[in-house]
Amino acid sequence: MEPIQITNSEATRIHGQRQCISVRKDEIGGLYAHCMKFSTNAKNRYKNTIGDGKAKVAMNLRTSFDNKLVLKGKPVHIITYGGGTATLYHGRYKCCDLNNTTHFMMEYFDEGISNELEKETEKTRKSKLEEDAEKFFESRGWIYEYEPLIFPYGNKHYTPDFYLPEFHCFVEIKGFWSPEKEKEPTQLTYDKCKAVKDRGFAMLLLQGSALDDPVFMFWQPYSEAEAKSPWWWNKRKRN
Repeated sequence: MEPIQITNSEATRIHGQRQCISVRKDEIGGLYAHCMKFSTNAKNRYKNTIGDGKAKVAMNLRTSFDNKLVLKGKPVHIITYGGGTATLYHGRYKCCDLNNTTHFMMEYFDEGISNELEKETEKTRKSKLEEDAEKFFESRGWIYEYEPLIFPYGNKHYTPDFYLPEFHCFVEIKGFWSPEKEKEPTQLTYDKCKAVKDRGFAMLLLQGSALDDPVFMFWQPYSEAEAKSPWWWNKRKRN
């Protein structure tokens, strides 16, 4: 099957863990390998590949128990990401070399749950606040990238909304209340932002519409201090 691009919420529902292999319990309480999620970015040191009905995935030697579940040869769902915006579902694959000790050698099995998944569209990707931010960036003449990178934090992953390469700054767009009706910024939002700035990037948390009167929190790389807004926010003009 051709891989399909799925929403982040669907990827979390199918996998939802930081490690490559997601382990679940069956109806009688036994453990099985449910899904594998891995990077296909060419710059990734593991050089994972998938295509033409075959996949080669480096084993994590620290998850030996999980590895053995995959090596039992039962079909597992496959999700990949390349470091950018696309999260792809490939159907189910099964291990075809049960004696390999360094890589999972996988072969296509079936389409899995591809017909049940919410596919990624422009509508599912962007909120009204994100669209407003894009309009503001364009009005200032700034180059921007939407959801360009995935950062680890704790046992999960986080994808900031935008990256502004001219300022080496990531931007997270939030409203004033979370979907769980918690007041933003929540502790989770703080943790995500700090995970980015601790990687050596400036990080801007913007609440509300960039076209109106947003609220800012701005962190410089590696610094615990925060500013109300970056110095460049209202100074850069289109030439």
